[in-house]
Amino acid sequence: MLNDYFGISSEWVNWYLDFESNSFWLRDFGPLFVRDVVDGSLSIEDAHYYPERPGDDEMPKDFASRIDAPVSDFDLFFEGGNFLPTRFGRASDSMSYLWMQT
Repeated sequence: MLNDYFGISSEWVNWYLDFESNSFWLRDFGPLFVRDVVDGSLSIEDAHYYPERPGDDEMPKDFASRIDAPVSDFDLFFEGGNFLPTRFGRASDSMSYLWMQT
């Protein structure tokens, strides 16, 4: 499918299927990718997720180590499924999905 629709060969894709997960909504707990506008470097922000889902909460750190990317703690409890970033450095989300750690 990647090749048919986007011209991306499956030889260029790495599949990571062996991480621990408590749910299937990767976009809710997955890594938040950040690209530095000055030097173009990639890093990962790790927001806090539900404490009762430890596998989901650890996934961003696990993935960052697999691709050798630096990871930073994003001191915010966050459900990322409604997070809508743009390539222009802007993003939107619903306040009902954000809460600060206390």
